[in-house]
Amino acid sequence: LRPVRSVQVNEMFDMVSCQFTGNGDQILTGTVRGNIALFENGKVIREWKLEDETVHWFERISETVFLIASDSRRVAELDLATFQLRAGEPFARDDFEHITRNSRTGSVYASSFDRKIYEIDPNGLCPKRVVAELPFKLRWVKVLTGLDGSLVVQCRNGALYRLCPETGKILAVAR
Repeated sequence: LRPVRSVQVNEMFDMVSCQFTGNGDQILTGTVRGNIALFENGKVIREWKLEDETVHWFERISETVFLIASDSRRVAELDLATFQLRAGEPFARDDFEHITRNSRTGSVYASSFDRKIYEIDPNGLCPKRVVAELPFKLRWVKVLTGLDGSLVVQCRNGALYRLCPETGKILAVAR
């Protein structure tokens, strides 16, 4: 491997996340200080600021809309068609780490350091309900659409949990 190009929005703050937008060579990036940038061919074409908190993940919800998980304890939405950044109200007790969407049902789930998996209302950017609460801080969550729509969650206690998103029941644990 050899680097083709290296880019940094702000030399003071490290990038934490990046996501291809699906629009040519455009990439979204997030930093430890809440800076979000849209790059195209290695150049910043648009920038936003989401609080002063780490931006962990961009999850595609539609052709141009991404939901954002960050340490601001709220879910945000970025629409690349209008370049609008919208943030919901804080509701988690600790940082959001990851968001995932079930492409079959449209359901959206977020994991938090407050040990909870939330089902998210993508329109209101607020929780619909708590799906489950696990024994320790949570990192990422992923929908297993090819299997049964269950969720796999990485917990900071060293385990991976497989959950039923409807009931919150733990289906399996791997350590």
